[in-house]
Amino acid sequence: DAGVSVSFDVWNWGRTDARTRQARARLDQAETRSEALREGIRLEVYRHYLELGRAIEAIAVVERTIEQAAEAYRMVNDRYRQGMALTAEVLAAELAYREAETRRIGALADYALARAGLEHAVGTPLAP
Repeated sequence: DAGVSVSFDVWNWGRTDARTRQARARLDQAETRSEALREGIRLEVYRHYLELGRAIEAIAVVERTIEQAAEAYRMVNDRYRQGMALTAEVLAAELAYREAETRRIGALADYALARAGLEHAVGTPLAP
């Protein structure tokens, strides 16, 4: 005796195929969202990296400005001692130097914020 049995549910017509297609569509959506998230993270890290680079460049510019302002102040102060410059010139040179120092503080704060942003974006502290 040999027998073969076939079972077919008439009420399940196409249901399995529809579920398979639905599962594939959900998988495609999840993969698309995952790739979009990865790309968003890459862009955020790159943006913070660029901000950090700009902050470092700004510090270098401010440092040169401070050196120039200090030298200008020294020269005006020397001329003042010799009686060849007015008090207003000395005060203007000192003001320029103090403003450059103030810009350094702002540049250092911008650097700290950019560094913190990059560390947050990559999820780990940066090397000193």
